[in-house]
Amino acid sequence: MKKQYLFSHLMGFIEGKVVDGTATPEEEYLYQDYKWYGKINKQSFTYRSLVNQYLNSEY
Repeated sequence: MKKQYLFSHLMGFIEGKVVDGTATPEEEYLYQDYKWYGKINKQSFTYRSLVNQYLNSEY
């Protein structure tokens, strides 16, 4: 069965990584693009990696 997630929760997870200083430069760039332009490239490796990290975390 596929795990499901809310996009808003994923963005909170990414924002937490950025604030904590644990985000990679690519993750920060992805987050900034979302905040500035309201878009996110869901096909990017960085996004998919973050989804995987989120689903495997206790967040």
